[in-house]
Amino acid sequence: MGNKKLTEEEVIKRINSTFLQDVELISPYINRRSLITLHCKDCEYVWNTSAQNVLYLKKGQKLHQCPNCSKSSYETDVKLFILWKRNLS
Repeated sequence: MGNKKLTEEEVIKRINSTFLQDVELISPYINRRSLITLHCKDCEYVWNTSAQNVLYLKKGQKLHQCPNCSKSSYETDVKLFILWKRNLS
């Protein structure tokens, strides 16, 4: 019993359910090992990734994030932490 290839419609549904941001598939889906191109509608960032990296969540894994939005969020968190530490001194 082999794995059934996902349709492009199923891929789009999975992307919509596994990302925090509004992300769209902008390249054809070939198979889970192929590269796909994604576009974040929140920040307009476009990136390539392996389909299997974003189509599946491991048990206990949080939702995926756009790399650009994730970086922005991390940088904001670090800046807020530094300001907080300065206020404690």
